[in-house]
Amino acid sequence: MDRCTRCLLPRNYPRTTFDENGVCEYCLAFTPRQLLGEQVLVDTIRRYKRPDAKYDCVVGLSGGRDSTYTLYYLVRQLGMKAAAYTVDHGFLPPETIESVQRAVSVLGVDHTVIKHDHNLKTAGTLLRAWVHKPDPAMVGAICLGCRTMVHKATLEAGSRFGAPVVLGAGEPGSDEYFGARFFSRHSDRPIGKTALLLKMAAKFLANPRYLLNARVPPLLVREYLGHFSPWTPKNVMPVLCFYAYLDWDEKKIQSTIEREVGWKQYNRSDSAWRSDCKLAVLKNQMYLRSWGHTKNDILVSSLVRAGKLTKEEGLARLEAESQYRPQTVEQLCQEIAGIPDLNGTRRTTLLGRA
Repeated sequence: MDRCTRCLLPRNYPRTTFDENGVCEYCLAFTPRQLLGEQVLVDTIRRYKRPDAKYDCVVGLSGGRDSTYTLYYLVRQLGMKAAAYTVDHGFLPPETIESVQRAVSVLGVDHTVIKHDHNLKTAGTLLRAWVHKPDPAMVGAICLGCRTMVHKATLEAGSRFGAPVVLGAGEPGSDEYFGARFFSRHSDRPIGKTALLLKMAAKFLANPRYLLNARVPPLLVREYLGHFSPWTPKNVMPVLCFYAYLDWDEKKIQSTIEREVGWKQYNRSDSAWRSDCKLAVLKNQMYLRSWGHTKNDILVSSLVRAGKLTKEEGLARLEAESQYRPQTVEQLCQEIAGIPDLNGTRRTTLLGRA
């Protein structure tokens, strides 16, 4: 595979330029992250806290590695009175559910689970549509509704606990709006958001199977207006990204939470990154099939760029974490959409199933 000569980013990363030496635009513009520091984090949380507030903050606890460490550090290292919330979309791995339960129990944290059924009701339709016409730009559609519900759950949890500020992980290298780059280079700008809307609409028209589920169109509208529209409303509750303040030390994070709170990785995931969601694991396999690599390439490239991995270490890691797993794919496809794999077998007879 043709990659950036400096950081390993694949050449086919959407809407990305490379110079004559094969160096990607991210490397050319790279500057080391300037962390705000622990004391700034503490001061910021205290500045938001109201005199009558029971909690210093509330933490979005997905059950993944980085959010679990965020909660651990706030409680054990900083002595914060934190509450936590978990969004349950119906596809949390058993290891993730158990890790959440252990973490809040060991840390003595008040916790609430906020459920939604958007993914349970739509993922089957969306996956079958993708199998009919595989397209890396449409892999992200399988998670339709989840981004909107996470935003809603953040506000709900903050209100429920009376917490003045929410802490999220926000680990570097995740490229939150990566999927939007297939449609627009600048989805954060009005012209890019308009382009995203038009190009996404063209994809749905080219494969109307995505719209066979009556829930899909209104969720598409909500997701676009809530996150990509030029008129997107501002978040009414302050959300702080933990790893903008403290260093993201992968080995330290994982070893600490395994030792201190018994964290476990989903056994069907080759990578600890985003192993807290069955849909995320399947999406990596979908990207691998239709695009030649996975979202792990983004994280590994950012680690190489930041000097946390050598190119050789990065390549070895990608080789280990980017294997096609037919058995995993079969199990997840059966669970999510009632189909045996990503090859589309029996897709015609199953297309009408919810």
